[in-house]
Amino acid sequence: MEIKRRPVHLLSKNEMAKWNSVVGDMVMYHGAIEFMSLQWIAALSEDLVLHNVAVDLRFAKRIEIIQMLIERADWAKNRKQQAALLWKEAASLLEKRNKLVHNPICTRTNSEGKIEIGIIDSKKMRRTDTLAIIPFSRGEIADIGNRLCKLFQRLQEFSV
Repeated sequence: MEIKRRPVHLLSKNEMAKWNSVVGDMVMYHGAIEFMSLQWIAALSEDLVLHNVAVDLRFAKRIEIIQMLIERADWAKNRKQQAALLWKEAASLLEKRNKLVHNPICTRTNSEGKIEIGIIDSKKMRRTDTLAIIPFSRGEIADIGNRLCKLFQRLQEFSV
């Protein structure tokens, strides 16, 4: 959603405290899944060089490598599909997580005069007279954290 020259206010330290736990949960579970991506690469490739290179790669690139390794794994087709779906979900959650952790949470007054809360989408800000805001609630962020937690558990249960 683009807004022309409407004031935006970043959250105060006290307001931000209300968000800390849900954002923190999301970040912690995402970190656990990032670590797990290295474990999957090590287990599926058995190549120390690939593992050492993967450590320095972005998470999205590691997911691509995992998907390729899954394809060449000596697994049944159904097992490959299940594994690929887990990492596809990780990639999807990564996009949402990136929007949240790389942009500030702010408030603004909408066209009806009500206060809205959202994330500034700096990637869409190509002009100085526009401001792209993605509406987000604490509940949505908590949902992403819960989905990351469940995904982490499923990845742990999936023996590689």
